[in-house]
Amino acid sequence: MKKTDLGHYTVNGVSFNTNKVAAILEAQRIGAEIEWHFHDTIFNSVDWTTEPEPTLDMMYEARARQIREKYDYVIVFCSGGADSTNVIRTFMNNNIHVDEVVAMIPESGLNNYNSNDTDRSPTNLMSETKYAQYPILHEVSTRSPTTKITVIDIFKNVETAESDSWIFETEGDMIDLVSHSYGKLDSVPHLVDMAERGVSMAAVWGTDKPIITFLGDTVATVLADGPIYLPKYPFKTSYPNVDRVLFYWSHDMPELMIKQAHVVARELLKPENTAVYQACIDMTNLVKRPQVVHSADEIILNMHKPKFNPAGYYSPKTIFQRGIVPFVYPTTWDNKVFQVNKFDLTQTFLPAFASWVSELHLGTRVTQLIESDFKSFYSQLSPKYLNPNKSGFKMCVKLFPIGKKSNFIKKT
Repeated sequence: MKKTDLGHYTVNGVSFNTNKVAAILEAQRIGAEIEWHFHDTIFNSVDWTTEPEPTLDMMYEARARQIREKYDYVIVFCSGGADSTNVIRTFMNNNIHVDEVVAMIPESGLNNYNSNDTDRSPTNLMSETKYAQYPILHEVSTRSPTTKITVIDIFKNVETAESDSWIFETEGDMIDLVSHSYGKLDSVPHLVDMAERGVSMAAVWGTDKPIITFLGDTVATVLADGPIYLPKYPFKTSYPNVDRVLFYWSHDMPELMIKQAHVVARELLKPENTAVYQACIDMTNLVKRPQVVHSADEIILNMHKPKFNPAGYYSPKTIFQRGIVPFVYPTTWDNKVFQVNKFDLTQTFLPAFASWVSELHLGTRVTQLIESDFKSFYSQLSPKYLNPNKSGFKMCVKLFPIGKKSNFIKKT
């Protein structure tokens, strides 16, 4: 894998590209720490405390043009969520051509799934496919008929996964067979052909919303390796002409991240947004956790039967992430689009949002493979490299102070 597109991990000076599993296993072997590098020279040199003057929409347009001018072929991944929808609509609203929109949908694995648009619990995540993802694809086909639309059935990759290899190929934090298959383009012949012929290609992802934290009176924005490595490198072969491109968290335009962070901090500290501010605090401190897990069996159980109580469930992640959408995407968000709530459990090993796999495929090779491979892998891990719940790796983060609270409170 290319270490230059989305940074890399090192252990004792040795690079492991974006493969966190390999880095952690080596760190365990020699008793070392894992280090994460993500365009540090650039991000450490910018002024995070000064808000850029252009509006967010102006900066989104500039970012879209920057990508279009840099690459011969632009692919945008479409999840149906607010982040990727803003990316797609930014291109369309400004008449900037996108060559292809790709949707990763486990269609063959959802044959018995009963979608409904009234249940907003996290376990109903796959209903977003019908009520959010397909509608934006239809919008693209109508508004931009020259853009090619490709739907990839990622469940075929899930069903044919080789034992163990899917775990040891993992980039970032998410140990999950569905996530492992997400973003792979090897099944699309014309894209493989272009990559082989040396066409410069951008695989564009809507990563990510700004993460804000409050450290006493200091306001900071956060970069975390978890969201960054959800987008997988698109091909088995590494091509110098193919890049994963994060639309928002980019070293090519760090001022966009700065602008988003300042806008969100200012909005959070307005009296009318107290609930979103409080959710930000609670999310940061992990005050409200649905449950705690400590073993491989508990992780597997939570994947099969995630504990969720709609009547009394408080999800700071949902309130924060949904709450800041109108701040960061003021002209493209639509509050009528169906979205489920988010799990707040810090379980990145067999995450509960993929519980539909065991619900629909319990007892099949897929779930048996996931369980047996995960138990074997988990037994090799030292708690030193796990989060407090022992349900995922410790996340690597970088903090960038953007100012004092008082700087963001409007004077009356």
